[in-house]
Amino acid sequence: MQIELNDDQMALLVDLLHTTTDDLAETSYEIQESESPDNYAGVVLHQAHFRMKDLYKTVTEQSGYLWVQNDVTQRMEPRYRPPEG
Repeated sequence: MQIELNDDQMALLVDLLHTTTDDLAETSYEIQESESPDNYAGVVLHQAHFRMKDLYKTVTEQSGYLWVQNDVTQRMEPRYRPPEG
C-alpha cells in the first residue's frame, strides 16, 4: 500500500504521532510499574503506546527527513537529511 501526502499533511501526521506517543509514554510507564497492570483500559493504552511508537518510527524513516521538535512552534518539523554513504 502506498499513501501520498503533501508536505503539510505529512508534518501534521508526524506531529500528531509524536505528541500522542509522548502522551501515552507516561501512562504506559505507570501501567508497567503498577502492581495490578491487568485493567482493560490500562492494557489498551499500553498497547497503543507501542503501536504508535512503531508507526511514528516507520513514518519518519520513510519520509526521508530528519524530524526535530521546534521549541518555538511546539511542532515537529522536517529537516533535510543528507544521503548516507
